[in-house]
Amino acid sequence: LEAGWYPAIVAEIDGPKASKSGQSINWFFTFRIVEGKYQGKELKCAFTSGSESASLLGNMMWMPTAFIRVVIAATLNIPVADVSDELDTDSILNKPFDLRTDVATVDGALINVPSQFLPRGKGGVGIPF
Repeated sequence: LEAGWYPAIVAEIDGPKASKSGQSINWFFTFRIVEGKYQGKELKCAFTSGSESASLLGNMMWMPTAFIRVVIAATLNIPVADVSDELDTDSILNKPFDLRTDVATVDGALINVPSQFLPRGKGGVGIPF
């Protein structure tokens, strides 16, 4: 899909899971576009306690676990500061938000990566990570 803002939901969350090394805890989110030309398209993103910055590893975007709070805030339409310290990821399943996707090149192929999360209807106004 083209880089831009899309209405989406958190379709699935897998985790928390310990990494193979046991050095970090990871969550794997599946985001689904819910309207328009790309309805049904899914993007995956991993959130990890093992990093303090976002990076593309293989064909998946990895972000620090702190960014889960940003996703929760976007789906609940609340400020990030108001997200509870008790991360209730089940509360955000199937809730609408705006997802920014970008295009990256991995091994000569173009892939889509999630990059920003805002409350529904606010896409295009946010500050990039």
